[in-house]
Amino acid sequence: MKIFKANIYIILASVILGILLAVQLKVTDKIFITNIPYDKKNQQLTIDIKKIQKEKAILEKKLNELNDIANQYEKQKASENKDINKLLNEVETYKMLSGCKDVHGPGIIIEIDDSHDDSNYFDTNELYTKKLKLLLNLINNLKSLNAEAISINELRYTNRTEIVLAGLHIEINGVSVNTPLTIKAIGNPDLLKEVINFTIYTSEFDIQLKKQQDIFIPRYKKVLDFRYAKPIE
Repeated sequence: MKIFKANIYIILASVILGILLAVQLKVTDKIFITNIPYDKKNQQLTIDIKKIQKEKAILEKKLNELNDIANQYEKQKASENKDINKLLNEVETYKMLSGCKDVHGPGIIIEIDDSHDDSNYFDTNELYTKKLKLLLNLINNLKSLNAEAISINELRYTNRTEIVLAGLHIEINGVSVNTPLTIKAIGNPDLLKEVINFTIYTSEFDIQLKKQQDIFIPRYKKVLDFRYAKPIE
């Protein structure tokens, strides 16, 4: 009974910290610094950003600590009951499929940067349009090759991920990103490299591609919120 209550408390604390972390992430990710004159207002903005980032790091650390404690309780209960162990394994599988769990394994890393030859781009809008098109093309190819996990600049790609052009930058789930871009994909390294090599062969961007035997891809960190869909009972 004590263990059960402890699990409830840990789960509730994890949910609360998860919500707080999601709010901090949303605030931090929406801030996009442009090249404007440095004055007192900008100085205060920089201080606010650093403060939010520090608070975010503290919340992430606490959330990870609670997750570690919860995982220890789960493993303890699973070792005591075969049915619970089977259920726990299924939950872990669904977490990986949804992108809600850190994973690692063999795969490829794609580094994308702008070309050093500015004549490749007629104007800035065309540059970002081509950048977005390349990014979407690479992600679609990786998905078609059954890549088991994908990230862009350490942002986990899932079936809920949105990649859109927003002014002079690309947004991934509301987070502003720009070149250099790092795409990581876990899967068959040889197959992934062969097909992606063909895709980037004619690209106007500076792209480096390499295989790696152990790639770490972080989990999807935002809170999944179903506002309209309800389970059928």
